[in-house]
Amino acid sequence: MLGLLLLCLPMELLQVSGESVVEQTVARWKEYELECWAKMMSDPHPDTDVFCNRTFDNYACWPDSLVGSVMRVPCPPYLPWYERVQSGHVYRRCMENGSWLLLENSSLPWRDFTECLEDSSVQHEMESQKEFLGNVKAMYTAGYSLSIASLSISAGIFVSFRRLHCMRNSIHLNLFVVLMLRAVSVLVKDGLLHERYNPLYNTATDWEAFTSDQTAAGCRVAQVLMQYCTGASYYWLLVEGHYLHAILSLSSWAKNKYFRYYIMLGWGAPLLSLAPWVLVKYLHENEECWSQNISMRIWWIIRAPAMAAVLINSVIFIHAIVLLLLQFNANKLTYTDTKYRLAKSTLTLIPLLGVHEILFVFVTDETAVGLLRNVKLTFELLLSSFQGFIVAVLYCFANHEVQSELKKLCGGLCRKPGTSHSGSVVSFLSDSRYDTEPLNGDPQATGRDGQACIKQTAIYP
Repeated sequence: MLGLLLLCLPMELLQVSGESVVEQTVARWKEYELECWAKMMSDPHPDTDVFCNRTFDNYACWPDSLVGSVMRVPCPPYLPWYERVQSGHVYRRCMENGSWLLLENSSLPWRDFTECLEDSSVQHEMESQKEFLGNVKAMYTAGYSLSIASLSISAGIFVSFRRLHCMRNSIHLNLFVVLMLRAVSVLVKDGLLHERYNPLYNTATDWEAFTSDQTAAGCRVAQVLMQYCTGASYYWLLVEGHYLHAILSLSSWAKNKYFRYYIMLGWGAPLLSLAPWVLVKYLHENEECWSQNISMRIWWIIRAPAMAAVLINSVIFIHAIVLLLLQFNANKLTYTDTKYRLAKSTLTLIPLLGVHEILFVFVTDETAVGLLRNVKLTFELLLSSFQGFIVAVLYCFANHEVQSELKKLCGGLCRKPGTSHSGSVVSFLSDSRYDTEPLNGDPQATGRDGQACIKQTAIYP
């Protein structure tokens, strides 16, 4: 049975090393099988009447064997680690009645392939890596699930309350939606990969179906959608950064009439890099679920724009912090107050602009190996998965406008006019004249509807 391959090529190896290992192994196994059948057709039979017949047991090719003997053949060359075990052998015993020895209470043949197994230290390292990846997956699954729940509630709040309809919150709303879609696409992609890799493949037909393009179509679509949502999240973070820059520089781009261009940038720009990536991937790396980056040049088609967005937002972030510090000094705040407010503002801006990714932006996937790779993977997935939750808390649940509307909805007392806004992180950046125009020409977005937006800061909670 071809399922014996699982003893030599465990599923964790397939998932960690990439799908190309599967395709290469199956291709070499098929070649080995054809050579075995050709050899069995051409080799002469022994002179004795009783012997164990030549056979191919889907693991190794066995010639005729004399009764009472132990037959040995070299380790099959299709094994991924063959170079390390090419001097080893696999053994089978021929019984006195001319039949091969079977496993106890089983119809499967007995064999000793200990010499063909991968080195124990390598297996131990692979098991450790499997455990590590399992823990990382559990971590980011929890993060994305929490983000989906919190972002869904936040988006519902921003849509439901007309008084919150303004350009700033509309940008936030689009960011909520794209982060939520990114989280959903990652979880769906993981589910499809789990369904694809978990079943046992016991026959040659199973393995051929596993490596076929038809069965890989579903997870490829999921992979493409995930890449689009990921790219769109970077562009909407860039929109947040550009809008912040427009407010700081008193640019006309802060006016609502330019919101349609933000829509085009956030949702349309990812297609400019995704479309060529899909085409090149199909032509040159059309393997399995497209989740392995065999040629990093292809990966850079979608990686480069994302890195550019991170770098631009990092520059905007530094610009904002400098202006914060200048404003604090101009207001003659004490050193302690300056440190506190600067730290609070910095921590609030980081998730909104995605600045945390700058730490590993120059540590590329091809250069990150060993411990550095694990640290990079843990850091990026931890912050990326919980980013949606953090953004929802800071820019919705902790937003004074939202809290005020919810209190009114619940029949609570409204905040009195003149109440201090000191809890707002960077309220001095507020400039209501950039948020007083109707969004998309809606005359009800100003006045009574949208009034809460005008009273609060132009960008922040």
